[in-house]
Amino acid sequence: MTSQCLHGQTNLNVYATGRDLLKAGVIPVADMLPETAYVKLMWALANHDDSEVEKVMRTPLCGEMGDRREIDV
Repeated sequence: MTSQCLHGQTNLNVYATGRDLLKAGVIPVADMLPETAYVKLMWALANHDDSEVEKVMRTPLCGEMGDRREIDV
């Protein structure tokens, strides 16, 4: 699960719908862009066992996600 906001993050614990998504197995990837998450998921599925995909998606590999983003004003 990603956000379409350029500087947004996902927090699926705020609302019941988000918690339902977590129970269904959705992987939140913080501030990763949707297109980046799509490509990373394809790479993870092709190169790792299914049991490792969630860990790969949550682990920053080359700066595609982080704890915060700086906004130039």
